[in-house]
Amino acid sequence: MNPPRRLPPFAALSAFDAVARHGTFTRAALELNVSQPAISRRIAALEADLGTPMFGRDTRPLRLTADGRRLFEVLRASLSRLEQVVQEIRGARPGQKIVLGVDPGFASYWLLPRLPRLQAAFANYSLRILTGDFTDDRDDVDLLIEFGIGRASSVGRILGENVFAVCSPAYLAGRRRVFGLEELREQRLLWLEDPHERWYSWRSWFETLHQPFNSKALKAVSFNDYSLLLSAALAGQGVALGWEGLIDQFLENGSLVRVSKESVRSERGYYVSCTARENSAAQRVAHWLVGADAVSSAAAPLPQAPIATLSGASRLPRARRRFRGGT
Repeated sequence: MNPPRRLPPFAALSAFDAVARHGTFTRAALELNVSQPAISRRIAALEADLGTPMFGRDTRPLRLTADGRRLFEVLRASLSRLEQVVQEIRGARPGQKIVLGVDPGFASYWLLPRLPRLQAAFANYSLRILTGDFTDDRDDVDLLIEFGIGRASSVGRILGENVFAVCSPAYLAGRRRVFGLEELREQRLLWLEDPHERWYSWRSWFETLHQPFNSKALKAVSFNDYSLLLSAALAGQGVALGWEGLIDQFLENGSLVRVSKESVRSERGYYVSCTARENSAAQRVAHWLVGADAVSSAAAPLPQAPIATLSGASRLPRARRRFRGGT
């Protein structure tokens, strides 16, 4: 095998790359954390080695010569590929920890059933799941999963919003299998207290379907926690609003059944964002979450089900772009 031809020192090539991108020795020195004279010496050594100038010195910012442009195009492409591979190797190191900030309802009802597949897909990573209220200025969370209409930095939407009425078979004993809207209003409705109206309430759900609603005439039980509300529904205590994707496991095993043909959709949902864009491992996990099998066929609308769709954020019940708290 022939020995490789001698290349200029990497220090000289990295200095050339920095000067070509910034146009000045001063900014290149700041990027590489060296002095300006050191940059000047490296460029001079490179030009001496190649036997031709890389820059024209008569303009500011510095202008690449024709040979300089040829070298920069090849060098930048090579360095970009090198940077990508190094980042991938760093991101795939065994035992790397990825911390997910998730609201409790999503963690319990969507994430945990899919956790075995997530762990299998990223066997080299150590996953940590934190539940509670999160903001994007926390440096202990790599991925933030929040309910709303997303943000510019979101990787994508994991789960959309489709809401319909559900209850347990025990509650239906002696009652009809599917209720019309008039009948539904007469049932014992399990109500989620949400002063910020992040989620659909029975009021906003009926109003979206253009149905009159009088909360004073309701037979209702209210909860401030969605997990408790679902537990009450599972125990046959009344009818609840169910979110497609969150209650799929209960629909599949028959512990909850749909009792309304109507459902309400919106552009809201659970979106995932990377708090550190340079974390390629977190990016890969985020893309996996977005592409996961989020919607179960068990939660599909009943045949000929009327669906109310909200296409604009202004039509949502005071939905905020971000959330505080969770289901």
